[in-house]
Parts: sequence; structure tokens; C-alpha cells
Amino acid sequence: MTSPIEFQVSAAPPERRRLSVRMTIPDVADRNQIEVSLPVWTPGSYLVREYARHVQSVGAEGTDGTEQDVTKKEKSTWRVDCRDLETVVVTYDIYAHELNVREKHVDATHAFYQPTAVFMHPEGRLGRPVELEVAPPVDTWSVHCPLPAIESAQHRWRADDFDMLYDAPLEMGDHPELTFEVDGTTHTMVFWGEGNWDRERLERDLPDIVAANAELFGGLPYDDYLFITLLSDGEYGGLEHRNSTALIYPRDEFGRAGDDDEPPINDEAYQNFLSLVAHEHFHVWNVKRIRPEALASIDYQQENYLRELWTVEGITSYYDTRALLRGGLIDAETYLETIAKGIRRLEQTPGRRVQSLADASFDAWIKYYRRDEQTPNNTVSYYLKGSLISMLLDLRIRRATDGSRSLNDVMTRLFERWRREPESGYAPGTHEALASEIADRDLSQFFDTFIRGTADPDWDSELSAIGLELNRQLDEETPEAWLGLRTDTDDGRPSIRSIRDDGPSARVDLAPGDTLIAANGYELSEQRSLSRRLDDVAPGDTVTLYGFRDGRLFSTDVVADSHPPDDYGIRLTADPSKDQLELLKGWLGTTDISTEESQDE
Repeated sequence: MTSPIEFQVSAAPPERRRLSVRMTIPDVADRNQIEVSLPVWTPGSYLVREYARHVQSVGAEGTDGTEQDVTKKEKSTWRVDCRDLETVVVTYDIYAHELNVREKHVDATHAFYQPTAVFMHPEGRLGRPVELEVAPPVDTWSVHCPLPAIESAQHRWRADDFDMLYDAPLEMGDHPELTFEVDGTTHTMVFWGEGNWDRERLERDLPDIVAANAELFGGLPYDDYLFITLLSDGEYGGLEHRNSTALIYPRDEFGRAGDDDEPPINDEAYQNFLSLVAHEHFHVWNVKRIRPEALASIDYQQENYLRELWTVEGITSYYDTRALLRGGLIDAETYLETIAKGIRRLEQTPGRRVQSLADASFDAWIKYYRRDEQTPNNTVSYYLKGSLISMLLDLRIRRATDGSRSLNDVMTRLFERWRREPESGYAPGTHEALASEIADRDLSQFFDTFIRGTADPDWDSELSAIGLELNRQLDEETPEAWLGLRTDTDDGRPSIRSIRDDGPSARVDLAPGDTLIAANGYELSEQRSLSRRLDDVAPGDTVTLYGFRDGRLFSTDVVADSHPPDDYGIRLTADPSKDQLELLKGWLGTTDISTEESQDE
């Protein structure tokens, strides 16, 4: 039997904001030295994060306490002398004061970590079994970990290998929690931080999300599930794991629960949280089991490139809101409003004409998580566009098969393939081939156009096929004149945050970071915004802007364009055909949709 690699973790005292790690590596008698490495990134978050920057005090010893030499070899790798030893023990501390789901955070109230940010692995031993022991710094703290527990000991867990260890976030503290069951399987959600979440609402609604996802795939593929929810001032996001997820959400944005607050939900803040839950839970199937070939065997020390992130995140983003619809938590009109908002956001992104979905996937490592003022002009989100193109692919399959098949069939077949070959991932082009097979027609042009290409969908044509139409108009409070720039308030004055390449400000000498002080001779301030000054400007008029750049006064003239539509809505066409209504009902579950204007507010 292979001896496990053992980890012991302590956060005492928590005020130090440190995690102290002790790693015991057996079976080193045949070597003079062994290398240990900390991952540089976390699966599910495609950015090299350089976790080793927080490592300090690396040391090593034999089981008798004799000190061994340790030499730093590379940025995240250490060489440990283990000659004449059967077992070597490596010790180190990690500074833990970064509150997000990809990192680690310790204070007097809790300790959270993402394992890739904490645990080194010995070279060539990623496949070895692991045992983990955690010492809570406060006796009353509970420890929440999704790994299988070692029953004979408290706060001890086991993992089959490092992939399993790295897929198991941990939270400890004295926290409120709620539990619910779906199909006889226990789900636990634990909260750190204060917030306006409502226990009764969540206990009512979370099971419907899990059940909707499970129904699509024919059941749940795990024995239990842990939601770790970190409440913050404004951070939003999640990171998926095999039978758990770590979420971070603004503490005061759970909406307000009322006495008669029954689904369907019209509370956008609360809906956003449920969508986040649905998204990360859907990853249980899509990427944790149905995964691209490039992620079937993970290299934790460098980028793992792939052009299929749109299938991982885009398809998941499509299904997260559908889980709310299928679970009865939102109605059809709310769902269509969500789609309309997505189309608006995509059409307000000039980068959609520059970067394809496939390229956005490949370049995630250097672009998606490293946003700057040029990001809207040269990138497109594989979440946003991926979800909308996944919707179009779903509708194309439904139309081609008279509603008898859908994207659901693609996903369930991929899951069945995973059941047969759990160690393998799908090859590039798999979704294209499988969708074409299920639709019984060649969909290569669709993939060439919308995934490998940068063309805009013809939304009118796509939606009319199922009896819907997209309406674009200008919000009544939006000025008709448009300069094509976004500003932030800087000391009471607007500072240019970004300039759209397709707008009039891109044609003059303006730059992100410029502070604007006046427009057409009138002061700009927090109370006298640029938008307000444009109320009296018509498209075609010249606007003279005054400002400072690097402390130097400047002025420039901008000829205003007409403001693009910013109020989008989807409604039923006036006279849909029977075939259109049948397709619509198969996709949406109902045809009870207003034909009146239903605009995004």
C-alpha cells in the first residue's frame, strides 16, 4: 500500500494572518534530494497568480528533528536535501490576507483557503494519496471541508491524489449554516461575514436550483455538497469544485424578503445570487466531469491553453439562468429580460468585432483577468458571448429537429461519455461534431461564424424563428448625444475611464486618465455631470471639452454622435405561427408572454 503524503495546517494565532503548513513526505530513501512546488494557478480561474509570493520561512527536517538544507530553485519550486532519510518533513508559512475565492484569508473570525494557494506537491507525486489534518486556532470553530473524513480522527480528511486535494476549499470559524436535501443528498451552505441573506428564502429556493441541474443530467454525481459563501463589501464571484464551491458576494445585496415573497422572483439582487449558485453548481458536470482534453491532466506550474473555455463558462452561463427558469424561481418574461440585457451588453462591447470566442478562450491567461482601459475595445467575454451563442446553438438544434432535440442532448451525451471514460477529456471540435450529429445537419458554418469568427448574430432572424422579437431603443432619460466615453468621479470631477473605439471621442486627442473640468464652457462636477451637460446637445453638435492631463490644461472638440440604443427588450411577435409557438414553448416552457413593450430598465 502506498504511504500517503501528510499535511498539517494551523492558523494559530489567527491575528498573524498566517497559515503554517507541515508536509510529511515518505519513501525518499532512494533519493538525495526532492523538489517541492506550489502551484502558480487554480483550475477554474485562468490566470497565473504566483501564489509563491506569499510563502515564507521554508524549512525541512528529518523525523528526528535534524535540519535539512532547502534551496530555492525557481519562483515556486524548492529543492530539499533528503539523503539518508526514509521520510522528510517540509515546513513553511503562507501570508493569508487576500479575500477572494482563489486565495486564502485568515483573521480573528475565520480562515479560508483555496488549496492550490497553500499546498506544495513533491515532484512526480501528484498521484499519491494525501491525508490532511487541520488545527482550528479557536476551540469553538467548526471546520468545513468537502473531502472524505477520516472517521478515527477529528479534523482529518483524505484525498486520493493532489488533484482531489486541490479541488477541496476549506473554511473554518464559528459560522451560521443551513442544510437541505435533494434526492436524498445533503447540501450545506456555510456563511462567513454578516449580510442580509434570508434563511427561509434560501432553504426554499436552493433545492430548486440543485434539482433543476440534477434533472437535466439524470441525478447528482456526488455524495454530499458544500457551498462556502464569503460575504464582502463588493466582491462577486465563485470558483467551482468537484463537490463544493466557494462563493463571494456583496453582503447587502440579497434583496429584501417580504411576507408574500414567493416565486417567481422579481428581485434582481436576489436573482443575481441564485444565478451565481446555479452557475457554480452546474460546473459539477460541465468542467469538473465533462472537461476539455487540455484540462484532463493539469499542469499546475504553467498555463494550460485551450480554445474551449466558451464551452466551459459560456454554456454554463447559459444554463445558470435556465436553472432558475426550469426550477420555477423566475418567470419567462424575467428570463427574456435577462437575455435582452446580455444582448445589450454584448452590442456595447466593440471588442466583439476584434476577438473571437475561440481566441478569447485562448487568451484568457493574459486578457480576461487583466482588464484595463482598452479591454472593451479588444476583447469579448467568453462568459457573456459564450452564453448567448450557446443559446443560439440550442435554438438552431431545436429548429433543425422540430423541437425534438436540443443543446441538452449535447450535454447529456458528453456526460455519458465521461461516465464511460472518466479519465479522458473531450477533444477540440467535439461540441461542433456532436451538435451537428444531434441536429442532423452540418453546423460548421455556425461555428465558423460565431465561435471562430467575429460576426454579429442576426437577432431579428434568430428570435423570429421562435415567435419573438428584439426591440432596441434609447432610454427616455439618456441624452440623444453620445461621446463614446465612460468616466469615473475623481475628487469630484469626471476622469475618463475608457473610450470606445467606435465612438466620436476615439477620433480626437482624448485618453483614459484625463480629468475633465468643463464642457462647452460650463463646469463639470459630481453634481454637474457630463451626462447632464449633454442634455442640451444634439447629435452633430460640437462639444468642447476642457481638462487636465498630467497636470497640464488642454481642450479638444468632439462632434457628438447619436447615442446607441441602451434599452433592450424581447417580446412575443404580434402574430406568431403555430410552429413558432411550439418551438417557443419547448424552449421556454410557456407561450404566455406579453406582446407589449417589456424593456430593460
